[in-house]
Amino acid sequence: AKVTSGYAFKSSSFKPSGKYQVIRIGNVKQNQLRLSSSPVFIDEQNESVISKSVLRVGDIVVTQTGTKHKMDYGFVALVTTDGLLLNQRVARIRTTSGISVAKWFLYYSFTNAYKKQFFAHEGGTVGQGNVGIGALTGMCFPLPDNDSINSAIMALDRLNDKCRTLQE
Repeated sequence: AKVTSGYAFKSSSFKPSGKYQVIRIGNVKQNQLRLSSSPVFIDEQNESVISKSVLRVGDIVVTQTGTKHKMDYGFVALVTTDGLLLNQRVARIRTTSGISVAKWFLYYSFTNAYKKQFFAHEGGTVGQGNVGIGALTGMCFPLPDNDSINSAIMALDRLNDKCRTLQE
């Protein structure tokens, strides 16, 4: 996988509608990309900026900033739509092995093992916690064979659907 940080868009450029929606920290909760939560848009035309920040279906996004020692970030969500650009303090993971590995990592992010590795890299000032790209690039997680991954993902998707139904 390739891990990159988002682009530092100028908030003064944000508009209530436009060509691209900019994904910010508040748009990412665990297993949810909340596109309707305070959406902002930009009509960025700079191809260099777009190529650095564009999200593709199947990408994973991870929040990198929150409240120090509260573990209220490190949220992981799967991108399921086009037309999105990634803002600063949100990382993008683009797997080279397809959607199955991306979903496997998404479900791994629910575990204490993920949280322990991720937050071991926490730094920041008094109240703000920050985790850099190294927390993701240096992370180890189990990666079984494709058949095992696909079987587990099907079972976890069913459980996730049941949980969402119960929540609603």
